[in-house]
Amino acid sequence: EIVTGVYLGGYEEADSFGLLADIGITHVLNCAPVNSHASGVVPFPGELRLRGYLEIAAEDIEGYDITQHFTTAFEFIANAMDDGGKVLVYCAKGRNRSAAVCVGYLMNCWKVTLATAVKQVSAVRGRILTNTSFVKQLYELDK
Repeated sequence: EIVTGVYLGGYEEADSFGLLADIGITHVLNCAPVNSHASGVVPFPGELRLRGYLEIAAEDIEGYDITQHFTTAFEFIANAMDDGGKVLVYCAKGRNRSAAVCVGYLMNCWKVTLATAVKQVSAVRGRILTNTSFVKQLYELDK
């Protein structure tokens, strides 16, 4: 949990339906490409009683503009929070795409600096943002 109600993970966590139910996840933001669901993560089982699901087809490659998804992602997270929900934001490993969204969300919605956001997210998730172009884009937002 990076802030109240917002959780960051990878396919492993997204595939742990029992854990998601125990936490009370109500909304899922999938930051992995639509065609990469070899693990069978989607669709989520009905017993999770999800109130919202959003997929953004982000790519974890150098030079990819992750910020193009920020407005949609931030609105989804904010709406879930307004609805009293809990959101899982995930991608393949929870390291780049979903971490960039979470860091950007903290910067945009919680009005913290890039350094503070990275520190907060990495304290929960460990090694994040190995995609240097995502870091550069977040740095530009921090100016």
